[in-house]
This record gives sequence, C-alpha cells and structure tokens, in this order.
Amino acid sequence: MSTENAISQKLVPWDPEKDFWILSLSGGGYRGLFSADILEELERLAGETLANKFDLIAGTSVGSILASAVAKEIPTEDLPPLFTAHGKEIFDRRKLFGALWGGLASRYRANALRELLEHEDRLSSTTFDDLKHRLIIPTVNLSKGGPQYFKTQHHPRFSQDGRRQVVEAVLASSAAPTYFPVHKFEDNRYADGGLIANSPLLAAIHEAVYILKVPPEKVHAISIGTMGSRLTIDPKMKLGAGLWQWNIKLVEIPMAAQEDMQDYMAGHVIEDRLIKLDRIQTKQQSKRVGLDSVDQHAQEVLRGNARTVIQEDLYNPLIEKWKNHNAVEPVFYNRG
Repeated sequence: MSTENAISQKLVPWDPEKDFWILSLSGGGYRGLFSADILEELERLAGETLANKFDLIAGTSVGSILASAVAKEIPTEDLPPLFTAHGKEIFDRRKLFGALWGGLASRYRANALRELLEHEDRLSSTTFDDLKHRLIIPTVNLSKGGPQYFKTQHHPRFSQDGRRQVVEAVLASSAAPTYFPVHKFEDNRYADGGLIANSPLLAAIHEAVYILKVPPEKVHAISIGTMGSRLTIDPKMKLGAGLWQWNIKLVEIPMAAQEDMQDYMAGHVIEDRLIKLDRIQTKQQSKRVGLDSVDQHAQEVLRGNARTVIQEDLYNPLIEKWKNHNAVEPVFYNRG
C-alpha cells in the first residue's frame, strides 16, 4: 500500500520476519554539531538517502532539528553548516539586563532559529503529512501539564499532527528553559523535550513495540548523543543553595541524568541490537563545550570527537547489518 493512498483504518501489521531500525538523536544545543558530523558519515556509508535506512526517526531538541532534516531527506552534508555557519546568530545573547541568567528574560530569542529552519532549502512550511518517513518529536506541553509527542500519522488513531508544520514541533522541542523562551502555538505553550526525553530512544522503542506492534527482538537502533558530561555539583556549594547558586545546572543535571537512565533501560529491551554513538566530555573539554558554546574551541572538540567515533565505532558487524537494511515503506493514515 503506497503512502499517499493509505486510507485503511486498520493498522497494517508489521512483517515479523523483517528487522525494524530506529534512529534516535539526543538533545544538546550546539553540541548537535557532533551528531551532525556522524550523520553525514552514516549517509556516506549508506550510499543513499539516510532516511531510507530507518523505519522510525526520533529526535529531541537539537536532535529534533536533525531528525526532521533526515526525515525530509535533506542531504546530511548540509547539516554541519547549520552549526558552523549559523551558530553565532542562533545563540546571540539578549542585550543589557535580559542577558543576565536568572534575570528578566531567557538568554536567547528564537527568531534566528525560526528563520534558519523556515528557509526554503530546509524545513520551510513542511507539514508532518509532507514527510515520507516516520518521525516522532517529544516536548513538554505546559498548558496541559504533561509530555506530548508530535508524530507523523503512522497509526490509524493518529489524526491531528499531519496538518501541523514541523517547524512548530521543533521549536517546541527546543525551548530549553532559561536558554530560549517558551514556545506557543495553537493556544498551547511548550518547553524543551529534553525535560522528559533528552534521549528519545526509549520512547521510540515504545512506539515500535506498542504502537506499531513490532516484535521486540526485531527492534534495532542507532542512538547518537551530543557529547554530554556527567554533571556534578561543587561539594563547597551550600546544601541550602538557591536558584542563583544552582545556575544552569538546574536544567542540565536532570536532562543528563534522565538521558543516562532512559538509555540504560532501552538497552535492556534491545540488548546487543543497539549502536550507541557518543562520547563523554573530559574535565578539560567541559570548559570549552556547552549547550551554547559556539566558538572555534567548541567546534574543535566536537568535530574531533565525532571523527574519533567515526574511526572507532562505525566498523562492526551490527553496522554492516544496518547497511544491508532497507526500510519498509511506511503506511500513513487520516491524510487529507
């Protein structure tokens, strides 16, 4: 059944003989440059459009930008320049008092990011119905007080997100507290998906097994991190420290901790069928790499470590199995 003509309201069953491959892309601000370089190499290894090698694509925060680009079949060679050429304009600090952390406003505006994403060569006015590949993007809906996942309509009961522009979902998933303002559209307010699923891997596995009814033993995944760090606090910090003392760690520590937890749990489900591509910052690197560090030092650390991953982690039997996989054409529902 073709994607365009899928009108049946019954879920087309997954062939239990076929493998199911997930691409999971974590959040991490400018550290997404690390992920972008790895995606470019994966597409080179695939020898074709990268999305054709995955049955489900998931991305959080900056990972949602990259995931959406992959799902739209934007060449992955165009992804690293989003950071190297446009990082400074995205992370352009507000002037005067608004730039002070814990002050009167978020550190950055979302205007430059929106303009970048809405360019005709990127996401433009693309809706979820325009995509040819399954995509999920987590965010936090502050109006209803809970998680929300924007998705292509790959299940008969999904009927709302198809008409929505992908840019809106990406901006919702990228609205990191204190860094970017809360994102509002359709009378709802959203915050960064990293608050609930900085790594969307476990959510993607759940989507495959419980929504698409894929046998768990057929689920495989490539999960690309953003070179985060194991954040701790200074033992000199007072036990009764307030907001000012916690600083940005109040946002980053929960994100990093739950990413570790979710990836650990995901590994229990798919076991040795998971390829995790990531590096943990050293103490020295952490001085140069952050969610909003965009200078040449940050680029050197991120791109250098991406090359190390490419050299050391992309040549193993499971990668060869992935290269031989061709995603089954997805069926979408309730379109038009």
